[in-house]
Amino acid sequence: LTEKRSTKYCTNQWFDSAMDFIKAQRAASKPFFTYIATNTPHLPMYPPEDYMKLYEGKVPANVQAFYAMIANFEDNLGRLDQMLKDNGLFDDTIMVSTTDNGGTLGRSVSNGGLRDGKSSHYDGGHRVPCLLRWPGGGINQNVQVKTPTQIQDILPTVLELCDVAPGSTKYDGTSLVPLMR
Repeated sequence: LTEKRSTKYCTNQWFDSAMDFIKAQRAASKPFFTYIATNTPHLPMYPPEDYMKLYEGKVPANVQAFYAMIANFEDNLGRLDQMLKDNGLFDDTIMVSTTDNGGTLGRSVSNGGLRDGKSSHYDGGHRVPCLLRWPGGGINQNVQVKTPTQIQDILPTVLELCDVAPGSTKYDGTSLVPLMR
């Protein structure tokens, strides 16, 4: 095993590698599953300098890196979307994007109106965005699910969307498909 280091910003590298994998699967006419787990916007906060400049003088200095990392992540999601479109995969790809528990550094500027932050029992400590879309499968509308859900609901949801029966396997979660449709 040989260590190989990238000169790219970590989030850019992870998305580049994922997109290379997806394109290779597409070229081989194979299905794919890609899981991109970034550290964005977690510590250490060292975003690319050009993203830092976007927030100079616009947000408090102590949260510039936080917002810069989020902007970089969003740009990478946009690049992924464009690659899926360019390769004829956009409509037939289920995309899930979510985060972990609660806001941290940026909540002093905005926490979406939620009280408190990470590790709190209040909504700001455990509520997170979760976006799921599948244009070809009819999951592309602006539907807000107000029923409390959890990360364990993603697997049964994706299995149902893909018409995969769980068999005798028990999952902790519940499919969200009825709530989305």
